[in-house]
Amino acid sequence: MTVVEVEITRFIEGTDDSYPGFVEFALTDARGSRFVFVDKVPIVTSDDLGPSSEYPCVGEMRCTVVEPHSDGVIINTELPDSIESECGRSIFVVSPAKLSAA
Repeated sequence: MTVVEVEITRFIEGTDDSYPGFVEFALTDARGSRFVFVDKVPIVTSDDLGPSSEYPCVGEMRCTVVEPHSDGVIINTELPDSIESECGRSIFVVSPAKLSAA
């Protein structure tokens, strides 16, 4: 499995009172565009994050590598965890330096 580095920007309060809670996180693509996501904490980190945790912090989101691209690597965040950005995207071109094996 492959993971892509993301920046966890904040804990989302009031979305759901259940554990483990939700966080907002961002993926920066190979061209420097930022895409914002909201999902449960374990999707991006094994740390026990909450409202009083220090933000921003680094996280990782699982993804599937689709193919090489002239600007980097095309990834799909819909596989394996059905994750889309707030604007509905799941296909991104990222720098290979942002990818690692899970």
